[in-house]
Amino acid sequence: MFGDKSVNIESQGILHLLISLSLRVDPFFFTFLRISYLTYFLSLNSSD
Repeated sequence: MFGDKSVNIESQGILHLLISLSLRVDPFFFTFLRISYLTYFLSLNSSD
């Protein structure tokens, strides 16, 4: 359980890094990333 929490925190850090990078690189990619992450998050909630 604790291992799952640390992995979740780590993945959130990676996501934050990707977002800050994509903001500099390509706003369109950032929008795509946000939409795909939102879709993924919603699918997790609906399966739960």
